[in-house]
This record gives sequence, C-alpha cells and structure tokens, in this order.
Amino acid sequence: MKLPSLLRLPKNKRFNYVPRYYDPVKDEIEEKESKFRRELSEEGRRITKRPSISEVYRRRSRVERKGDLRQIIFILTFTVIIFGYLYIGNYVFYFLLILIPAYIWARFRKPS
Repeated sequence: MKLPSLLRLPKNKRFNYVPRYYDPVKDEIEEKESKFRRELSEEGRRITKRPSISEVYRRRSRVERKGDLRQIIFILTFTVIIFGYLYIGNYVFYFLLILIPAYIWARFRKPS
C-alpha cells in the first residue's frame, strides 16, 4: 500500500531499443576479435596496459592536494577578513583594496 506524499518523485523511464539494421559482417569481425583477445589473454599477454590502482590513486591525490590547498587558503582568507572586521573595523577592507591589486600584479607580471 502506497502512502500519500507531498513530493512527487520521478518514475523510472522505460524504452525499447530496436536496432535499425543488422550487419552480419561487423558481427563476425567482432566475434573473431573477441576470440583473438581471449586467446591472447589465455597466454598471459595483455593487449592494453591498464594503470595499477596505486598509479591511479597517486595521480588523483596530486590533483586533490592542489584543490585542498586552494580551499584552505580561501577559508583562511575569509576568516581573517571576518575577524579583522570584528576587531579592527573598516580598515581591513581598505587594506584589502591595496593588497588584492598588489597580489594580482605580482601573480601576473612576467619574470625578467
């Protein structure tokens, strides 16, 4: 028995896929290719080298560290702004008006 609800949830959509044509030559080629791949794998050879789990984790962790550092800097900046405003006042915003353009200039200037 279904209980009444205020939220209307979407239902699963169904579809029937009917191929428009059948290509026996392509099917035969795929069958031969899969048979060839099975024979090679039985011999202990691999056609494509997939990266190991540790390699994938190492790559992913490098990207995540960069994002984590940006998040920490972002959070620290806003906490400093909030506490600076509470303890010092509007002078924090004037200081930021000087600091932000100086940071942008230092960031984008070309090294000589």
